Amino acid sequence: MLGVALFASSGGLEVVADSLYRSWRIWPPLAALPAMTAATPDLLLGLLDGMLRQALRLVAPVMLAMLLADVSLILVGRVAPGLRIDNQALAVRNLAFYLFLPLYAAFLLFYMRQDMTQLRLGLDALSAVLPGAAP
Repeated sequence: MLGVALFASSGGLEVVADSLYRSWRIWPPLAALPAMTAATPDLLLGLLDGMLRQALRLVAPVMLAMLLADVSLILVGRVAPGLRIDNQALAVRNLAFYLFLPLYAAFLLFYMRQDMTQLRLGLDALSAVLPGAAP
């Protein structure tokens, strides 16, 4: 629910609708394939690289928090060998996630707005490279 509220409040619905209509101009729904040039594969791989970089940048802090929770469980298991840490692992990970998520929300707002502008720039780049696309 929080993600939907953040998405709507940061203008995500307008960006999705705009991107959808602009993508139809780049690749019409009834066309088999869009017209491509020699620069199209490089552009598509560049866009894919950018998306992967953005995804890793957004998920890295959460994964680091989960890793720290697992490392802390390993240390507790070393100190108290009689304690079964596999029973507590899920609860500790969930607790770490729910404590970390509110702190991470402010960080997400900053990057969400930045990534939405990147989406529009990516569609502009596709429009420039594909010859049949109207600007």
